[in-house]
Amino acid sequence: MSTSPDFGVPLVASQQVQPEITHNEAVVLLTVAQKGVINATTATPPGSPTEGDAYIVATSPTGAWVGKAKTVALYYNGAWRFFPGFDSNGSQIAPGARHEGMRVWNQALNALEVFDGTNWVAKYLLAAGQQTAVADATGGATVDAEARTAINSLLARCRTLGLIAP
Repeated sequence: MSTSPDFGVPLVASQQVQPEITHNEAVVLLTVAQKGVINATTATPPGSPTEGDAYIVATSPTGAWVGKAKTVALYYNGAWRFFPGFDSNGSQIAPGARHEGMRVWNQALNALEVFDGTNWVAKYLLAAGQQTAVADATGGATVDAEARTAINSLLARCRTLGLIAP
């Protein structure tokens, strides 16, 4: 089966018989991006997962997750699916530099997890309905403060160029 090169999402082939099967599999894998994961600390598949459960697979996984560290595992139709998935040769695509910026909501932390090319990092936490900045990993200001500064600078430049009203 042909898949997308970076994420292993199944692709419908020209004149494929039953293309809806391939399409549905792709949609299921991509739903994780909207729904999020239960947590990013589980290394062993739960014994009785519920349809639609998803996890960021922790390091040193066991059981059905062996070799799937740092992927997103989704339980669907009685089996675990992984994102990134498999390449066109059937080999698991390991998360790496080409996946930098991949993000998913972590329900346990109530935070956005972002893959930095090596690891999953919690970027924005929500507490009591308020956005709270997480310290920048490089030791700089908080991510929030840096983002606000960049946005304000961009808005000022747009005003100067007359692209938006002062």
